[in-house]
Amino acid sequence: MVQPFRFGVIAEHFRSAIDWSNLARRAEEYGYDSFLVPHHIFHAPFTLLTAAAAATTSLTVGASVFNIDILRDPVFLATEAASLDQLSNGRLELGLGFGYVREEYRQVGIPFEPTDTRIRRFQEALQVVKAYYQSDDPLRFDGTYYKIDYQMEKIRPFQQPHPPIYIGGGASVS
Repeated sequence: MVQPFRFGVIAEHFRSAIDWSNLARRAEEYGYDSFLVPHHIFHAPFTLLTAAAAATTSLTVGASVFNIDILRDPVFLATEAASLDQLSNGRLELGLGFGYVREEYRQVGIPFEPTDTRIRRFQEALQVVKAYYQSDDPLRFDGTYYKIDYQMEKIRPFQQPHPPIYIGGGASVS
């Protein structure tokens, strides 16, 4: 099946809540399909995306892409994503990545480990995120990077079994 070509907006700068809502509405009025924010330490992506979803009716929202290392906890990520997917009536696309901006890691006190280590941790975090959505049972995971024994009730996303997940990557030139 061939998917239609789509256009989206990556937005990150705003002056006020009204400005942000108007930006999302304009993107929808102009016919864009998605409204994304980059995930860097100076953004609050879930807050921004929830506001964009509330201001619109058809735009798909998401981050380009959520840095699992900066969020630190894949269960938190899955819970936040499920909440946003519910609040947007299934308009979340879950973009995930493993981080590439060394300076952001330094500023928040997280070691910027070699690429192969970050990729392996990302792969494990992706397993945790998907496992979170697969069942209402407690989530137990015993990996190299994550040891999880999550007993709380899980938030179910609107889209089943989970929002579409895409993997994004990039590199900074030093």
